[in-house]
Amino acid sequence: MTATHMPFVLDSDAGTPALLGHMARANDQWRAFDGSTTVMAVFQGAHAYVSPNWYATPGRVPTWNYSAVHVYGMAEVIDDPDQVAGVLSQMVTTFENPSTGDWSMDNLKPESLSAMMRGIVVFRIPIARIDGKQKLSQDKTPEDVQGVITGLREQKGENAEATADQMGDDL
Repeated sequence: MTATHMPFVLDSDAGTPALLGHMARANDQWRAFDGSTTVMAVFQGAHAYVSPNWYATPGRVPTWNYSAVHVYGMAEVIDDPDQVAGVLSQMVTTFENPSTGDWSMDNLKPESLSAMMRGIVVFRIPIARIDGKQKLSQDKTPEDVQGVITGLREQKGENAEATADQMGDDL
């Protein structure tokens, strides 16, 4: 098993929706991107520890509440320089905004862009399957769920708050 944390953008223009991404050429993981080996991209949502002290029902044990999506497909390397530049431009356009300063690839000299492109591998993962899972105390009583929501809100962390928000949406 090999995992690399990275951003993706969705390519929905082609017939089959796909994830687009890139990684450092020095990262050997891309060598498995032969178009016939299934890979999985993991998108982690809100997640938080749940203390048994928060339940109304005695005898419970600690657990972890979470939301996640797994996307499967057969990754393929994109070698065409124009397509590589297009993917990079799409990623920059997706993630840059006024609060980040609206940086543009136009800020790079052509030789700098070319050197940077030689140091990365751009790839496409046509989406074959998507699995989503939420474990948010759905199997607990309403009193236990409310106790977990209250306990998470008292933690004041971003993930705890987001997990409580998701749990509250289900009540």
